Amino acid sequence: MKITMAIMLSIVVQVSLMAQDKSIFAMFSPDTASFNRATMSFDSVQKVHEAYQAELSRNGQLLLSGYLKDQRQLYLLNTHSVAQAETWLSTNPVLKTRLYHVELLPLTQRTGHLCPPNDTSSPAEELTIIHYTTHIAKFNIQDAPELFRKHDDHLDQIIKTGNVLWEGLFDNDDGGIMIMKGKLLNNVILSDPAVVNGIIEPEIITLQITRGAFCTSQN
Repeated sequence: MKITMAIMLSIVVQVSLMAQDKSIFAMFSPDTASFNRATMSFDSVQKVHEAYQAELSRNGQLLLSGYLKDQRQLYLLNTHSVAQAETWLSTNPVLKTRLYHVELLPLTQRTGHLCPPNDTSSPAEELTIIHYTTHIAKFNIQDAPELFRKHDDHLDQIIKTGNVLWEGLFDNDDGGIMIMKGKLLNNVILSDPAVVNGIIEPEIITLQITRGAFCTSQN
């Protein structure tokens, strides 16, 4: 299976090992051109995808899943091995149709814990996900350490509000991800000094949780 590192706007899959607070952030994005050529509808593909989610959940591989409003999807899978994640994803019938692009990024969790999903539960909680991407260039590389420190300080202030459910950094210094309760005022994120100075770019997205939940303490 081909892994593309350039596709950042996509269905999200995240692979998580709770004991070591390590994760793999993986994204899947629908290929519009391929869908236009395909004989199956997006709705029919989603039904197959949902059945696959249920199987992952029963096997203890899936910790969290949710839909974004632009046909992307979030997964949290219970492994820290990229090879293992690729093996699990290669059995996804939707991926076999080549209607999606996929990307995997290592991530270290810093805040929050997950409760394994329950097949009988049907959560419908609406959350906000902030996807941070870094933009380091010659003109800002000298300021990067101080701006990243200010970014962490800004995140700490947000975390102290008690609204942050989960937060982590990509291991390749390419940003991070934060998941928060309910709606979020954009100026809270845009006032981040690293965002103001252009070294970090945030994407603010609404997330609808469909399987799994966040815990108040680690199990």
